[in-house]
Amino acid sequence: MIHAGKKLIVLLAVLLAASACSDAGSSGPVAEKKEFPDQEGWNSEAIVSKDGRPKVRIRYAHMEKYTKKAEMHFDGGITADFYNTEGEHTSRLTAERGIMYETFQNFEAFGNVYFVTDSGMTLRSERLKWNNARERVSTDTFCTITTAEGDTLYGEGFESDPHLRNWTIMKPRGVSSKGVDLTEFESGSNSGKNGSN
Repeated sequence: MIHAGKKLIVLLAVLLAASACSDAGSSGPVAEKKEFPDQEGWNSEAIVSKDGRPKVRIRYAHMEKYTKKAEMHFDGGITADFYNTEGEHTSRLTAERGIMYETFQNFEAFGNVYFVTDSGMTLRSERLKWNNARERVSTDTFCTITTAEGDTLYGEGFESDPHLRNWTIMKPRGVSSKGVDLTEFESGSNSGKNGSN
């Protein structure tokens, strides 16, 4: 009788081990691995520079750096100041959050993006990208541009230099205090890419 009890215990142990092994190899739901940042920072800044001069200075409330992806994620509100080749301030961007892609020093801002030049021209959008190599800001989303003269244009895409001097708006419509031929602002036009006077 004792011998039969030992066999039963061994059999139960083997069955439990086999069922545990089969569960481990099952194709059931697998918990997704959360990626953690390599570094975090609060209330500081990141700078994109060229030849020792700042091109863009980004101040943030919170930053997470992911070394493998070569990305810095910003949240809690950001402010990015843009500078010309002489190092003079030309424009400012504010947004809820952003990402800097460190390999090429490109930047993307998200959420209530507000971009204003020192000359008073403004751009509003939900997303705005900075291409460092081309030195261009752009969006493929709905945007609103208000000139220093108070004219307002709406579009479904936009591209410009960081000073908003030479820009193109796609699918333009808007309100102006002067006669404006909006077709000259459409993409592909040779004469209407300059939004300034």
